[in-house]
Amino acid sequence: MSPGDGETLALTAPVGLFEADRDMILRQVNPAMTAMTGRAPTDLAGRFFRDLLTRSSQLIYALKAEHALVGAGSVQEIFLELAHTDGRPRPVLLTVSADGDTRRGVLFAAPERRAYELELVAARQTMLESLKALESANEKLEQLVADRTAALAQRDLLLREVYHRVKNNLQVVDGLLLLQSRKLADPAALAAIEGLRKRVYAIGLVHHQLMGSANLKTFDVGAFLRDLVAHLQKGAPDSIALRIDAAPLNVDLDFAVPLGLLVTELTTNALKHAFPSGAGEVRVVLEAPAEGEVVLRIADNGIGFSDATGTPTPSLGLTIVNGLVRQLHGRIRAVQDNGVAWEARFPAPDAA
Repeated sequence: MSPGDGETLALTAPVGLFEADRDMILRQVNPAMTAMTGRAPTDLAGRFFRDLLTRSSQLIYALKAEHALVGAGSVQEIFLELAHTDGRPRPVLLTVSADGDTRRGVLFAAPERRAYELELVAARQTMLESLKALESANEKLEQLVADRTAALAQRDLLLREVYHRVKNNLQVVDGLLLLQSRKLADPAALAAIEGLRKRVYAIGLVHHQLMGSANLKTFDVGAFLRDLVAHLQKGAPDSIALRIDAAPLNVDLDFAVPLGLLVTELTTNALKHAFPSGAGEVRVVLEAPAEGEVVLRIADNGIGFSDATGTPTPSLGLTIVNGLVRQLHGRIRAVQDNGVAWEARFPAPDAA
């Protein structure tokens, strides 16, 4: 996160990023990390990282991280709690890598508190083997976890952990793609990387929605599409308006992933090709009629197809679109009238 290298990533990354010296004294932090702690960047610079943790997490940090940081200079996915200024701890996953005397850290938000509690129990049990004085505290913690476990289904715990790790891994993939794109000069290669990043984001957003759903199986696709379109809007010129109108509809993973990718492909294609003048509007509409058929329309008021016959030119994007529609057991057609309107129809998902 040195000036001029990764600055954009630091400002826009949805995860906390920081740079510290070999003693883990903070030098720089990104906006996401300031939000995790509730402190200003000037208040964080010069602090020991461990001073930002709750007391219980300072014990875990001392046992599981400090020795590794002194030796190898790196740690991988340790559950900790940041002490926020509002008094409510923020569960996070800490990963640190070494670059000479510099330590670069990533803090993934860990909204699933249960996973953190299990990590804390494991740490307490490890301490019990070498520190007999902690036996009483460890027994109380085990009883607390046992009580909580009795109230939670094992299936819910495992599913939340899977969704959480998939989402985090996709964020890492996105970061690697961004770093790789900085080494490319060819516009076509850069465009391909950017398109891949959008697809990765759509899949990650599905897992984020599932992780926060009540039954860990379905969620409202309307809220999901609004978040997805808002993300796509960030890469579009201000002169291009991107509208979304999505009816409430509960969907599962098998329906949401291809639908999200389909919206990403068609919307990105319109933003990229429909407006050579740099101004216009793209509208995304999802309808769920009572007849049991879902209708997706993505329309723009741009220049239309370049082909004189009014048909789309074969491309990788069109191949992906057709494959996604088949996966949803639907059909799609394109109409050229004051721009291009894509209309896809699918059987409504059987998602309770």
